[in-house]
Amino acid sequence: MRRLRLKTTRKLRNFFGEIVDGLDNRPLVLYTDMDSEKWAFEFLKDKPNPLIFVPTCSKQWSKVRDIPDEVVAELIDSFKKTNRTVITCQSSSNYKNIGGIDLIDLDLKKYICLLRRVGFYIGANTGDEHLATALGCKTVVYQPKDGNGFFSREWNYKHLNSDYFIWQ
Repeated sequence: MRRLRLKTTRKLRNFFGEIVDGLDNRPLVLYTDMDSEKWAFEFLKDKPNPLIFVPTCSKQWSKVRDIPDEVVAELIDSFKKTNRTVITCQSSSNYKNIGGIDLIDLDLKKYICLLRRVGFYIGANTGDEHLATALGCKTVVYQPKDGNGFFSREWNYKHLNSDYFIWQ
């Protein structure tokens, strides 16, 4: 998605100039699967104020982009104080046990429906964030400072639904 977004931005610059950097060029996912929609509805029935929390990313980027444990602990404390139901979605290849409701290796169809229903993503700057953005979710992203293979201008969206915080 990142390459498509950058390519789109470059092409639009040919017509509109530098003003295109401020345009909303987020991807949009239009998808539904009735079984997954039913699953998400049933799953969320007894979970007030849910939010999707993704503290990790792919194993190859984990040393750069995983949210540090001390920041994760602070976030979990703040979620508890605001009576949020934290649903942690992670891959089994890079799993961190942080407590709460864990969904490990969730089927993509179910994940799409869950994200759309919850509408709120907090976590690392990773593919999950881009999917949440494409589904129209509010995203609060914790990321490293630029450098070491990470450059925010290549990954961040300039949109009212997207907030970015640097942990270092």
